[in-house]
Amino acid sequence: MLFAALAGVALAPVAVAGASPADADVACDADWGTGDRDVWGGAAEGALTGVRSGQHECFDRLVLDLGAADAAGFHVGYRDELGHIAKDQVLPLRGDGVLVVLVDVPGQGYQPANPVEVVDVTGYRTFQQVRWAGSAEGQVKLGVGTPAGLPFRVTSGGGKLVVDVAHS
Repeated sequence: MLFAALAGVALAPVAVAGASPADADVACDADWGTGDRDVWGGAAEGALTGVRSGQHECFDRLVLDLGAADAAGFHVGYRDELGHIAKDQVLPLRGDGVLVVLVDVPGQGYQPANPVEVVDVTGYRTFQQVRWAGSAEGQVKLGVGTPAGLPFRVTSGGGKLVVDVAHS
């Protein structure tokens, strides 16, 4: 319930009357950190049904629609490179930051129209590329290219996994 309320607020543009530029800078301080985020709880009852993204004032957002009431286990963290989930193959990814998203949810029914550009992030401040890295054994893997290892947060619930990466 809290997630749904927060998601609705985060998606709606907010204007603050009388806010100074300094206030805007303070509002964008993301004290999220760059360390790995792990929640392991087994596979979700659903499956990956979609991937989408959005731009916000202070961060870029990636949403994985899981098609289940409860989110699956996941691992999100920066790595030196993006490897395919089932092959011994390094996948090129734009950006110096390689944020890997691994989710315990079947992905066999989901096939992005363009695995190299799962979502169009042209013009985004933080996301440089979102790339499909495959699905195998009840897990899906994606890579998010960023300019550097920027702070991020992960929230889950309501059949979604949400990854927000700060602009700075």
